[in-house]
Amino acid sequence: MNARHLCMSLVATLLTLLAGVPAAQAESSGEAGDMARMLEQLDMLDQLDQLDRQDFEAAIAKVYACSDARDFGCADGSLATAGTLVYDDASRQALADARTYRGDMQRIAEQEQQRLARQARIQECSDRCPMPDQFEDCVEGDLSPRYCDEPSYDPPAGSNSNDTFVVLNQALQEFQRQAENQLAQRQQQLQQQQRLYEQQRRQQEERERQREAQRREWERQRARQVAVAEQQQAELEAMRQQADQARRQAEARQRAAEEARRQEAARRQAEEAARLARQQETLERQRAREREQAEREARRTAYLASLQQGIQLGGKTCYGEKHVLGVIPRIRPEEVACIDVHFNVYCPGSPSVQHQGVMHNMVSNAGGCFGDTTEVPKGIGCTAEEFRVRVTRVTGC
Repeated sequence: MNARHLCMSLVATLLTLLAGVPAAQAESSGEAGDMARMLEQLDMLDQLDQLDRQDFEAAIAKVYACSDARDFGCADGSLATAGTLVYDDASRQALADARTYRGDMQRIAEQEQQRLARQARIQECSDRCPMPDQFEDCVEGDLSPRYCDEPSYDPPAGSNSNDTFVVLNQALQEFQRQAENQLAQRQQQLQQQQRLYEQQRRQQEERERQREAQRREWERQRARQVAVAEQQQAELEAMRQQADQARRQAEARQRAAEEARRQEAARRQAEEAARLARQQETLERQRAREREQAEREARRTAYLASLQQGIQLGGKTCYGEKHVLGVIPRIRPEEVACIDVHFNVYCPGSPSVQHQGVMHNMVSNAGGCFGDTTEVPKGIGCTAEEFRVRVTRVTGC
């Protein structure tokens, strides 16, 4: 159930009822009770709408918290909860931002795990694989560190030097024992030994140069690996900062959207309050007019009743004709300026009405034929002076 839609539907229904009900009917207690119950239901639905918004904001905040804690199952559950509580475009954008942040944080976590694993691999290969070729294969995963070889060293050329001097010494002793004819042979042997020594020395120097070159190459490779690892770490840090910036921007957009919603709600509330105030003012004026009308009508009715009690009518013969005339009491304030006096004419000793008449726009007349009189039929069975005239009703003209 969308509480917001129900609330707007009930508001529209209420406005329709208020526009269609006449003012007099709106004062009845039954309709006032229905209006009060409807307003109470609107308040309850507005409270439900506020609770839905609070639940949505809590779910979005939990998505960010769970993503920061690398608990992506928790983040997915909160995203599912927030998805059922979306209520406008701003909340739909906040949900999309939270879902993007969750994906970015998972990628950062995976890349961080890969970086740590590669760093540990580089360290292990560096410790156990000193040979450059084996170190590179180890880092790339083509060679296990357990199968790396220790560097081999050739024995120094000095071990053969002693043998050379022994042979030389023996050659000299043989020279002494033998004849001078063997001197040339011994010199030739010495020269051969010297050439062999020089060759071994050069080979040893070459091996040393090769090992130094290999060591420098290994150092360069290791430096490149470390540089790559540091670059990857810097890129991950940059991605993390970008994700943090994106999260802050999402939070800023969410705060701005919430502020806009609060301002819009305040504006609508102010407009609704003003509308209700105008409606109440109109109702109060209508009621005041009705009260004033009722009071005027009551005063008019009382005034006419007082006139009915106070008017004295009688008969008089004027120019051979029978007339009815009378005196109007002076009652202040004068609520009705023009009156019609309805009367019945009786003859003495007879309860029967001899005539029913009306003095239209009656003016008080103390007894003269030249004042306001009303002619009655001549056939009434008694003289005009014997008339008993009774006022039956007084109305406005």
